[in-house]
Amino acid sequence: MAILKEMWTSEVDNPETRSTYQYVLDLRERLEETCALARSELQESSERYKKYYNRKAKSRKFKPGDLVLILLPTDQNKLLMQWKGPFTVLSEIGESSYSIDVNGKSKSFHANLLKEYISRDKSNVVGTTVISMSEDEEQESCFELPALQTNQSESASDVVVNDELGVGQSHEVKRVLSKFTDVLTDVPGKTDVLKCDIKLTTDKPIKAKPYPVPLSMRDSLQEEVRKMIDMGVIEPSNSPYSSPVVLVPKPDGTKRFCVDYRKLNKVTTYEAEPMQTMTEIFSELSNDKYFSRIDLTKGYWQVEMTQSAKRRLPL
Repeated sequence: MAILKEMWTSEVDNPETRSTYQYVLDLRERLEETCALARSELQESSERYKKYYNRKAKSRKFKPGDLVLILLPTDQNKLLMQWKGPFTVLSEIGESSYSIDVNGKSKSFHANLLKEYISRDKSNVVGTTVISMSEDEEQESCFELPALQTNQSESASDVVVNDELGVGQSHEVKRVLSKFTDVLTDVPGKTDVLKCDIKLTTDKPIKAKPYPVPLSMRDSLQEEVRKMIDMGVIEPSNSPYSSPVVLVPKPDGTKRFCVDYRKLNKVTTYEAEPMQTMTEIFSELSNDKYFSRIDLTKGYWQVEMTQSAKRRLPL
């Protein structure tokens, strides 16, 4: 105020002092203008980002009390995402944001990170499970499904359905998943359509010395063998053929049980079955719109070997 008084009343005779005062006032004005411009630019940038992000958002409306799944980082790798839940919706806090109860704490999430959780109700029928559906599907019918094995860690509820499908298409996909939930599991099954046979160019048994197994891996090796015996994918054998076992480390720290069959492969007769090239396959898919990715759980275990082939594939 003293500076303003001196400037307005011209009571300061020293030109140098006056220029200093003027510099301070000019600097303050420039700082205020710069801050105002920065706030304006930040507001416009925020509106642009919001418009761009909400443009990809799907029409997902939830009510307080609804159960939802949240796309969160995995426990093993923070750079990978997976659906976790279910969690309860507390309230809607914005146009596309919701307050979710996550382990007793209220956290806000965008609708792009949420999807409806379809609960699984218990059935009164012994040994069966009933998949609960949405209101539209409940008016039509429901399916009774055989109970899944207890040693599975994945089921039909873990199948990811593309959010870009329409409501009717999404219900149709879920109906198919509910119908074939017995095969949508990480527990390998066994096909009865065919059996795999191995034909060799020689009758001389193929033998290979076993590779040395480190002491630190022997327990893992025995555990893998026990699991395969319990699952019925291998059985004890006294075959004259032998191939060494290899334990290959996986990214998650566990060991992959492999067998080195290279010597056996050199004398194996292969069928000259023509296969399509990648270019031919992609050209056939050029007019298609929807694609499904199916990963067979331990696919080699699901095809039984013939009796003649079993004696050639001992551990």
